[in-house]
Amino acid sequence: MGSSDRLPDAGGQLGSGAADRRVDFETWQHATLAQFAFDANKRILELEVDRKLLLEAYRELLRRAQ
Repeated sequence: MGSSDRLPDAGGQLGSGAADRRVDFETWQHATLAQFAFDANKRILELEVDRKLLLEAYRELLRRAQ
């Protein structure tokens, strides 16, 4: 997990580590919430592409093994 994967705190600063996963979204400013949502959506779309590529590669390996 890189530094860009960490969750920002209420002030928009990045958290200190993976153990700090509870986020109080009610205290966040609107601009911070909007940026978080944009970044999270972008990352989700990237992960969906990765998942599809991995499944295709796995299925191809299974076909070759038969």
